[in-house]
Amino acid sequence: MIKALARGMSDRQISNSLGISEKTVRNHTSNIYRKLHIFDRTQAVIYAVKRGVIDVDDLEYHPPKEP
Repeated sequence: MIKALARGMSDRQISNSLGISEKTVRNHTSNIYRKLHIFDRTQAVIYAVKRGVIDVDDLEYHPPKEP
């Protein structure tokens, strides 16, 4: 989930790629923010990079094809 956020994917794109609803994506995103004490996607990406969860070199954005 955090990798998808880091790639700049929209909630719709994330939901399509994971096979879940957009509301579920928003709920997961909100839970991540709350648990990490952050407030937006940018802070989530910075947190993940600093903690080694994601590698900056892996962040090249490849938009998924919309159905």
